Amino acid sequence: MKPTIFHKSQLCYFLLGISIVQAWISHNQKLPYTSSSLSSSSSSFAKCVTTPPFLAVITEPTSCDSEEKMESAIKAITSAVSTQKVLIVSVRIAKTDMIDEKTLESRVKRFTNKIIELAKVNKFYVVVSSDWLHTVEVKMPVGIHVKENHRSKIPAIRQRFGPDFLLGTSAHSIESAVEAVSKYSPDYLFVGTCYKTASHPEKETEDLEGPELPGQVRRVLQEKYDLSSPI
Repeated sequence: MKPTIFHKSQLCYFLLGISIVQAWISHNQKLPYTSSSLSSSSSSFAKCVTTPPFLAVITEPTSCDSEEKMESAIKAITSAVSTQKVLIVSVRIAKTDMIDEKTLESRVKRFTNKIIELAKVNKFYVVVSSDWLHTVEVKMPVGIHVKENHRSKIPAIRQRFGPDFLLGTSAHSIESAVEAVSKYSPDYLFVGTCYKTASHPEKETEDLEGPELPGQVRRVLQEKYDLSSPI
């Protein structure tokens, strides 16, 4: 199975900046969603991602720090997905010692469920960060985004949720992307960080991989795995 790569030439950056998301609307590419109901299956996803651009939204890691931030994030996501241009919303919430663990977990569950409700109407896929794997039930219509340093968990995740479960991962170098594809066959890759973003506030400009990396990864994977169709 070949992964879908969100990269520069296909307008595939992962953002929670509504002004940036709306800036791509003029490209006027319909979301190629073929399923009549929400699904977390990789086979459904593979049929869906046939025509670029592929656009995803990553939540800000502080989206569940308070009820007010949750409400603001849901409004932002609602605005983005209402364009019908978003393929994936990735729930990426940072754990913090400033909030009781049970309180934060409850918020993450409610936050995820609200996004699932949006997905039923706007037809996009929901993935939850592997930091919150324990909150995902087998029958939930979500996939898992496995962080780059959590890839050793992928075999256990596949075993728990099944081989057709939607699963992606991140890559911050060409070598990491090749390893991900060769060892784990993810359904998609998040490549970068390309620019400063609220989803990775810890990265300064000098820490960024830059906008060239997604295209470089795409070319290497196409050559290595003889992928003739766009990825």
